[in-house]
Amino acid sequence: MEEFKKQLQFAKNELQEASENKGKLSTWIDDATKKLKKALDYLRQKEEQLDQEQTYHTLALDLRSDRFQDYVLENLEKELVGRATVLMKQLTDNRYSLIVHRDSSKAKDKDYYVEDNWNGGEIRRVQTLSGGETFAASLSMAMALSEKLSMGVELGSLFLDEGFGTLDAETLESVTQILESLRQQDRMIGVITHIPALAERLPTQIQVRKSPGGSNLKVVFS
Repeated sequence: MEEFKKQLQFAKNELQEASENKGKLSTWIDDATKKLKKALDYLRQKEEQLDQEQTYHTLALDLRSDRFQDYVLENLEKELVGRATVLMKQLTDNRYSLIVHRDSSKAKDKDYYVEDNWNGGEIRRVQTLSGGETFAASLSMAMALSEKLSMGVELGSLFLDEGFGTLDAETLESVTQILESLRQQDRMIGVITHIPALAERLPTQIQVRKSPGGSNLKVVFS
């Protein structure tokens, strides 16, 4: 019995020690769990900071005067070309669409092309357009730019300095048809020209005549 009592007491002591160790381990586990949570929070914050650093680094590069200007101009150009395409389709009986092509190896190298919908969507340079078609492309871009600069205000009139040195008969006919189609769309287009053959095709002329006493205006209705 004495031996059993000793063994029982020894077992109680071991149990007591084990219970104390369990309490210490539980406290250590709780503490370790909290530290792990903090470590994970710090790791997440670190990743967020790295993401922000990358964002600020990208912005610092893109907001440099040259790159930011290129970015704005590129997006403005896309918008203008998109609008000009809508206008050019109207002027060319849905034949041509404008496209900006960029050389991937040279970011700033670009050229304008047209998609010829009457020839199976053939892509070709704008330099291949005829005189009348070139006028339609230039007019479309000018109208698109004017609409953009108007800040949403509808423009009912537009004055153009057509810039042609000479106009052959085919080009003259094309330009006249384009201007007439715009007039039928309730758009007033004023053309500044020194070419009599073109002026004679316009329904109303404001002729500027110079004299020693100064310039005077004469309105002619055809």
